Amino acid sequence: FPDSHGKIQHMALQMGNVEFGKPLPTETREALLDVWGTLMHNMDPHTQFSIVCADQAALDCVQDLVRGTRIEESRVDLVPANTKDGMSIWIRDSMLPTENADGRTKILIQDRTYWPGAEDNKVAPLLVEAHKSHIFSQDHTALRIDGGNVLSNRNVSLIGIDSFNQMKERLSELAQDPANLKQMEDLYQKCVGHPVRDQEHFWNMLPKLVLASEFQRPVMVIGTDNPLTPNVETQPAFHIDMCVTPIGDKKFLVGDPRLALDVFNKMSPEERAQVNAEMIKAGTLKEGDDLIGKLCETNSAPDYIANYDRVATELKDAGYEIERVPSMIGLRTTWSLPYLTYNNCMMEIYNNEAGETVKNVYLPQ
Repeated sequence: FPDSHGKIQHMALQMGNVEFGKPLPTETREALLDVWGTLMHNMDPHTQFSIVCADQAALDCVQDLVRGTRIEESRVDLVPANTKDGMSIWIRDSMLPTENADGRTKILIQDRTYWPGAEDNKVAPLLVEAHKSHIFSQDHTALRIDGGNVLSNRNVSLIGIDSFNQMKERLSELAQDPANLKQMEDLYQKCVGHPVRDQEHFWNMLPKLVLASEFQRPVMVIGTDNPLTPNVETQPAFHIDMCVTPIGDKKFLVGDPRLALDVFNKMSPEERAQVNAEMIKAGTLKEGDDLIGKLCETNSAPDYIANYDRVATELKDAGYEIERVPSMIGLRTTWSLPYLTYNNCMMEIYNNEAGETVKNVYLPQ
């Protein structure tokens, strides 16, 4: 669960073999292995890894990685999936790990809007089968939310407006069954203290109440439209973890394309050409492309920048300290532009055995 506090003790990863119906590019697989190797080398030596492998080829390359890192093989549990129709790499979005009252990990299997891989829905049951003693799963057909569209500190969970709307639609579908509607009305009455009196309020509260009951903390929706402005704001990226980061319980980092545009615009032509070439090489993108120019064009529209500002205002009005950081979002599913975002990270904050506070950030290059 993408929480800003605590120690990462067990990571679930997924080595797939397809990407939206096409074979997984070799460069993507190699980049994943490089990231995993870095984590295995640098995370606490007690951190465990469970890696679901789509097929024998995926299993072989992950086994080679584990041998190459020379970490204790007991820290890595390889889970063969033996898929026929393919599995993606997107484990984060296909299941929501939470904790129940006794501290066991509960994996929520949600009603996805789409599955990037035909057999991605098998991942959670495979993980549970491999860790029966401390992990269990629950099919939760009322949830329609990607893992990347959820963030938390210890006091609140944030979800993007896209997922809120998808949840409303899903709950409305389920409410066609009178028994389901009765359960929803009972939950509402239990949480707000009175029966349904206003249908609009009921449907605007229900998704948040359902999510809060699972995440065990209040839910705040971000990326909503500001009715006082002529443009229609929405969440800045398809997943809010690409543009928002909780820092402890009182602060959020929020992306700002203007800061990134300012950096690029101050570069000399020589610097810009060098950085452009380095990005192409690192991202295995098309040689000769003006990536910086395309990124600046994609991220400079005033209405687009207003989406970031709206989120910053929402969080500031909720009482949080806000710091803006450079951000440039690529073009989704086109593989044509990189994502330049410091928000897309993992964090740990915990006290070690010596009583020292450890703060780690794992940030994509």
